[in-house]
Amino acid sequence: MSAGSRPAPDEARAARGLPLAGSTPSPADAGGPAPDGVAAARPPGHPGVEPPSRRGRSRDAARDLAAGAQVHLRGVAFVAGGFDAPGGMEGQARGLAEALARRGLPVTFLTTAPPGAGLPRRELRGLVEVFRFPVPAAVDWRTSLAAFELFAWGVLAGRRERVELVYGVHHETGALAVQLARALGRPSVVKLACAGEQGDAFAVCRHPERRRLLRALRRATRVVAISSQVAAEAEAVLGLDPARLLRLPNGVDLR
Repeated sequence: MSAGSRPAPDEARAARGLPLAGSTPSPADAGGPAPDGVAAARPPGHPGVEPPSRRGRSRDAARDLAAGAQVHLRGVAFVAGGFDAPGGMEGQARGLAEALARRGLPVTFLTTAPPGAGLPRRELRGLVEVFRFPVPAAVDWRTSLAAFELFAWGVLAGRRERVELVYGVHHETGALAVQLARALGRPSVVKLACAGEQGDAFAVCRHPERRRLLRALRRATRVVAISSQVAAEAEAVLGLDPARLLRLPNGVDLR
C-alpha cells in the first residue's frame, strides 16, 4: 500500500460508521474540530462528561458502532505490530493514533519490537501510551504472536475503564484485537490493508490457523477495507458480512 495516501474528499462523511479511521485528520486540519463518528475524551470531572463507563455503556457503544451511529469514546486500544516502522500499514497505524491523541483521545498502543532494538518497553508520547513486546529472536512468529497476546491481555486487563474500543491492523493482529475486545466486553474494529495474492484475505486462507482467524474476523464489530478490491475479497473470500464492512481509504498522509 502507498505510504503517502491522502484522505478522500468525502472521508469524514464516509466515516460515520467508523470512529477510528474517521477521526484521522490530515496534517493541515489536525487542529480542527472532531470529525463525525467520534468525540474526543476529556479529563474526568470535566463539565458535561459522564462518569467512567460501565458494562451497559460498552454494550451501547458496540450497538451504535455496528449501526453506523456516532460513538463517544473515553479511550481506545491499538493492536498493531511495528509501531516504530517508518511507513506502510505500521506507519498508518502510528499516524492515526497520534492524530486521535491530538484531538484529545487517549490511546493505548500495543505493539512489537525487533529483538535487540533497545526500545523502551513502555513509552508515553503525549496521550499515546506505547507498550512494546520485544519479539524473541529464537522462536517462530506463531509462538511470538501467542506470547504477544498474553502480553497484550496483561496490559489491557487493568484498563477496562480506559479502553472502550479495540482497533487492530492486519489479519493476524486484527483477529487478536477482536479476541481481546470480546474478553473486555468492548467493540472492535479491524483494518484490512492489502489485496491480491499477498493480501489479507488470501493470507488467511493459507494460514495454518485459518479457522481461528476467520472466526475472529467475522466477529469484528466493523471491518475497514482501504479499497474496493480489499472489500470485495473480504466479502467473497473471507465471507465477512457486507453490513459490517466499511470502504475507507487511508486517512493519514505520511509524507
